[in-house]
Amino acid sequence: MNAVFAAGGDSPLSFLSQFGVEWDILVSQGLMFVILAAILYKFVFKPVMKTADARQREIEQGVEDAKEAQKRLLECERQCSQKIAAAAQEASEIIAKTKSDAKAMLEKAGAEASLKSLEALEKAKGEIASEREKMKSELKAELSALVVKTAESVLKEELDAEAKSRIAKKSAEKLEA
Repeated sequence: MNAVFAAGGDSPLSFLSQFGVEWDILVSQGLMFVILAAILYKFVFKPVMKTADARQREIEQGVEDAKEAQKRLLECERQCSQKIAAAAQEASEIIAKTKSDAKAMLEKAGAEASLKSLEALEKAKGEIASEREKMKSELKAELSALVVKTAESVLKEELDAEAKSRIAKKSAEKLEA
């Protein structure tokens, strides 16, 4: 490389002109590249980077929101499961209470019906007994009258009240025995 510099002449980079490099064009192209790079950076890369950063933040926020929503969903599902279990427990308690109440009502109704039927039976027995006594007394009166008539017809004479009473009394005593 020293040989190239020694052969070149007055400036150390003069050898480049032998390869067709023109300094004024190279410098102007370099300057144009820097200006173009500055313009592209300011008007293209900076807005694109700003948009990309905004989108990155939105994506990160969306991921965080999704994680939070997942946590809330799991919590809601847990609460729903607890409420469903509590409602099922309450429903089973209500059903059990209703069954026991229904059983108690049936037993009470059965007891009341049994009591009423016993009362009706006792009342019917009392009515039958009083009806029987009434019929006995009527039958005694009719039989006594028949016996008296029979005795009158057999004896062919009329009996006085005392004799009629005595015959009726004796016939009633025999009927009772």
